[in-house]
Amino acid sequence: MPKKPSPITRNLIFAGTLAAIFVFSIYLRFEGIDTRAMHSDEAVQAYRVGEMLAGKTFVYNPQDFHGPTLYFFTFWLCKIFGIASFAELTETLVRAVPAIVGALGCVLIPLSFFGKKILPVALAGTLLAASQIAAFYSGYFIQETILVVFAWTAAGIWFFREKNLLNALLAGICAGIAVASKETWLLMAAAFALGGAGIILLRRHFHEPGESAKQFAKRLGIATVAAGTIAALFYSSFGQNPGGLADFFVAFKNYFFTGTNSESPHGKSFFYYAKLLSQNERWLLFFAGTPLALFLLRTFFPTRKERKFGCRFMLSDFSKIVFTASATLAILILYSLLPYKTPWCVLGLIPGIALMPALVAESRVLRTIYENRIERGIIAIFLFWALCRVPDFGKSESGLRYEHPYDDIVKIFPVIEKSKANFIAGGGNPENFFVALVGPEYWPLPWYLRRERVGWWKTISEVPPPAAVTVAEIEIWLEADATGTATKKSRTIFCAGLRPGVIVEARENFVEAD
Repeated sequence: MPKKPSPITRNLIFAGTLAAIFVFSIYLRFEGIDTRAMHSDEAVQAYRVGEMLAGKTFVYNPQDFHGPTLYFFTFWLCKIFGIASFAELTETLVRAVPAIVGALGCVLIPLSFFGKKILPVALAGTLLAASQIAAFYSGYFIQETILVVFAWTAAGIWFFREKNLLNALLAGICAGIAVASKETWLLMAAAFALGGAGIILLRRHFHEPGESAKQFAKRLGIATVAAGTIAALFYSSFGQNPGGLADFFVAFKNYFFTGTNSESPHGKSFFYYAKLLSQNERWLLFFAGTPLALFLLRTFFPTRKERKFGCRFMLSDFSKIVFTASATLAILILYSLLPYKTPWCVLGLIPGIALMPALVAESRVLRTIYENRIERGIIAIFLFWALCRVPDFGKSESGLRYEHPYDDIVKIFPVIEKSKANFIAGGGNPENFFVALVGPEYWPLPWYLRRERVGWWKTISEVPPPAAVTVAEIEIWLEADATGTATKKSRTIFCAGLRPGVIVEARENFVEAD
């Protein structure tokens, strides 16, 4: 018989597997990360980071709903790389935080559910890394990735790692980061509570003993204190904005009103998220569904040999599957019930789907599946099909680009840079070069004009006269204001679609200096 590897060798193999998953995840998330135009939400959040770099204290806005973790993580990353202003930020830098967190999630989530079991960790990590939706939205400068990674990690540690006080502390820390990331943590917490209730019902059905009430209370107390402390630190801007703690609770009222508003422009049908999954994750759904179906088939309809020798499932086989399936389904239903929908919320479903085949691989029942030639053939065909799909990973973005600016908008920056160069070459003072943004929806234009002097107005008539801004202006307005008549001699230097239904135009004005 072959000699079993030593514990050191096994640990090295396991560490190498984790490193390979992380590197694979980083590659998929950073590939082309700087080529996609900045979404309006990304630009607004980058602007808030710029304010922090300028020395302003972050003040949580309960009307905004999104927590402060993304801003602080990015702010700290900027400090590490010596970035001191909004003008110095780049697409790669601001998107690096969710990309890195997303790659870490491909390691942390499987570890929290499976510990040091190399096969399920490797399978779940690889599926998470290659998920089209996970890779795509991990490259967005939004809070969703941080919320999903730390919420699922907290759930895995709390329910499936050894029930000691240290793990309770770790679960609490992860939960605190999730709470400080986005208001939808509450929906995910409700879904995980439902999954936990499923585990309790299973234990009672099989008369399995659980932990004592005293031990549970200790763990819950430590986790709650840890989560509350982490969340309070972020919402209060680490003590610089104590009012943020009260605003944290105010935000839920606003969120409930916004989320249930069926007349919102973001209103979508109940099946919106299910449709996104079916359009972008067919291979992942198939990969999760096939082994789960075989697992259930063999569990409830065992072969004659299995019935003879009593080879049936154990509680440990079924509890994780019940938790993951019920929690994922609950997240889908809760999100779908709210009329207000944004596509990146579907990211919360991906860990549960990616974990499913790994959960089956971990189970005892899977060992008996391989004894059946027909089932072995089905699995072989399925795996061959999945491998053939690998070259297509990341090529479909059906419905994922939501109200996204057209990529042509990035060309506005070099156009204005050229105009500025011409202005300086003509003897103008660079400090007098001014850009006026006109229109109600000019984001993400401030991001592309972050290195210029910029002002914002709703209509052309509100823009100050040339004397107020001295030598030059660039006027940029949207389609709604395009009927306005320019009062100064000018020429169009840029015109492109900003997003569906919105056109942006830039005019270079010729103004005589006083």
